[in-house]
Amino acid sequence: MKLINCIPEMKDTGENCCPHCKSEHVEKNGKSSGKQRYICKDCGATFNDYTNTLLSMTHFPEKW
Repeated sequence: MKLINCIPEMKDTGENCCPHCKSEHVEKNGKSSGKQRYICKDCGATFNDYTNTLLSMTHFPEKW
């Protein structure tokens, strides 16, 4: 199984928190390139399931 398929499953616990301010006040904010985006209601930062992971800045996540 590829790592790119595991990360959303691991984070799909319903307990998303902002990787910037650690707030739990986050909401879904559309999709970008097929990845679910979130927005923090406290600090206004946007992020996805891959933020702060090995795959966050790679151009070829399907190769992992």
